[in-house]
Amino acid sequence: MCARRVGLLLAVLAAWPVNVRAEILVAPFVGGAFAGQTTLPIFGVPTVDPSALSKSLVFGVAGLWLSPGILGVEGEWAYAPGFFERAQPAFVSSNATTASGSVVVTVPVSVTRESLRPYVVGGLGLLHVGIADLLGFEQVDRNLLALNLGGGAIGMVSDRVGIRFDLRHTRSVRDDQAPSNAQSRVRLSYWRATVGVAIRY
Repeated sequence: MCARRVGLLLAVLAAWPVNVRAEILVAPFVGGAFAGQTTLPIFGVPTVDPSALSKSLVFGVAGLWLSPGILGVEGEWAYAPGFFERAQPAFVSSNATTASGSVVVTVPVSVTRESLRPYVVGGLGLLHVGIADLLGFEQVDRNLLALNLGGGAIGMVSDRVGIRFDLRHTRSVRDDQAPSNAQSRVRLSYWRATVGVAIRY
């Protein structure tokens, strides 16, 4: 009986995936922002009702630490040039830049192995809005606290390289540069879909 238990224990240990460890990934990406809305002031006059934004290019890079289990963390930087210009011809230059930290919840490696690994992600960060209008009447240079929520999947095509698909929603939750009762408080929200390379270290 004792010998059978020892044999069973040895078999379990032999089958245990000893090479499973936490992953560090660097993932540059490119995609588009869409379904955006904002209350940015136009020529210094705040807009009460949100204005719709056009689609815009977005690119950036993310760094991820993923445990073999369900938890991970992400740091990300993304830049969208010309973010507001298509919706408002009076703007001659504009951009939206985000720098955020997020918690990642993913399917364990014991389930996915080296196949597609889905995840959900959520976190907070800085959303910087920069705008110059046609007449130079007012420059917008605003830092907003923003929330992002979304999900995606990472699939490795080799030991070191994979592909990441990501969809998330970003919206501002606080504007420190406007009084709490001011109508000029900036609000901004949009969806973002990206695809990128995931490089594993």
